[in-house]
Amino acid sequence: MAERWDGKEKSYMREYGTYIDGNTVRKLEPVREPLILPEEHEQSNEKEQQKTVRKKRKATRKATRRMDLFSTLFLSVMVIVTVVVSVKFLATQSKVTTMKNKINDLESQIVTMKEENKLAKDELTADVDLDYVYEYATKVLGMKHPGKKQVIKYQGKESDSVQQFGDIPGAN
Repeated sequence: MAERWDGKEKSYMREYGTYIDGNTVRKLEPVREPLILPEEHEQSNEKEQQKTVRKKRKATRKATRRMDLFSTLFLSVMVIVTVVVSVKFLATQSKVTTMKNKINDLESQIVTMKEENKLAKDELTADVDLDYVYEYATKVLGMKHPGKKQVIKYQGKESDSVQQFGDIPGAN
């Protein structure tokens, strides 16, 4: 159906002819609303939706910028802390390894020194004749084994050293 305005009258073209409002039919008061085609209505709704979407995006961008700044700073600080902790850990691990190597070297030195001491002791004891020492002590030096009255037993504290504060009774 095609619409057309002819001044005050509104005519409709139909298949069979023209029909004119207001001639013999009661004329209705037209409601004066702007004629909005469905296409224009959709376009205005799309524009309003686009405006609200733009506003939301703008607000989101502002919040994101703030979050991005915070996130970036936080991430940067965490990376720096991680690097510092890693470097300290590696330094400590290196010190531990160095100490273990030193301990192993010292232990091997101790083992070799103990072997050397044992060999030196064996050489010294091999050269000493205990029968000769006994004869020399008793005949040349006049030493004798102590008698029962010369040996005095006493109870003392377990200690590495003994101090004498007075005379031993019965030892003239």
